[in-house]
Amino acid sequence: MPASRARTAGIARSSYARITDDLIALLDAGVVPWRRPWTARGPCNLVSRRPYRGINVLVLACQGRPSPWWLTYRQATALGGRIRDGEHGTQVVFWRVIDPEPASGRPAAGRRGVVLRTYTVFHETQCELPDGAVPPRATAGPGIRSCEAVLAAMSDPPHIVAGSDVACYLPVTDTVHIPRRADFPQPEAYYATLFHEVAHATGHPRRLNRSALATPAPFGSPDYSQEELVAEMTSAFVCGATGIAPATLESSAEYIAGWLAALRADRRLVVVAAGHAQRAADLILGSVAPDLGGRSHQ
Repeated sequence: MPASRARTAGIARSSYARITDDLIALLDAGVVPWRRPWTARGPCNLVSRRPYRGINVLVLACQGRPSPWWLTYRQATALGGRIRDGEHGTQVVFWRVIDPEPASGRPAAGRRGVVLRTYTVFHETQCELPDGAVPPRATAGPGIRSCEAVLAAMSDPPHIVAGSDVACYLPVTDTVHIPRRADFPQPEAYYATLFHEVAHATGHPRRLNRSALATPAPFGSPDYSQEELVAEMTSAFVCGATGIAPATLESSAEYIAGWLAALRADRRLVVVAAGHAQRAADLILGSVAPDLGGRSHQ
């Protein structure tokens, strides 16, 4: 393995381990990271205004900050501000696609590479910034109406069968089965559950073609755990985009123990699942076209 690839692999492993350890610590404390309250708008970079994606959404949302705005030390300085003394940043990861270098006078050949970078970002409340640098905070998100609008606008949605005894997705018939909305304690819990099942449907071969949906994985297997985590995170991402909190769902001790075992067994699980979940959320929200290659991007 070339030295550059070995360094990238080492950075990736350490990043996976760090992120996983942080999430395990939350689970040990009885907090399910993908069911924490979210702001109406997901975490965004203050300067570029671009939203963070994939595992970075979860990492930053779990910090419990009151607004979505984050920036690097260099960005804060460029704005004429500074990081407050004693503040500690949060690491985020970024995958950069590198095209192969062309031989002299010939077209480039070979596969594209991916280089992982890590950045430290600070929340705007950790900084002293000039007046007007931070937009006013939103008081409320779009809410329940937005949930209905998202489902109505989804391209090639699965058929939703209401009034079932349980919530589930059946790949053979491409149908989502869900109890009546009145059977849930709050409408937010209904939509969080519905988005979870629709997330499974995004893995259908004619959509994102995730392997666990193409060949159903046995309960408790690594593929099963990854697919369930994809659905959990997708629901959280879509709930965040629509302004409702997935934390309305209860999490039993058995549920938490199951995720602790899965994350400890596979240090890459949460990061890889977050990449798949971002694509699933994009598909539900209408942000991207299906990728039949089943690839995952952060």
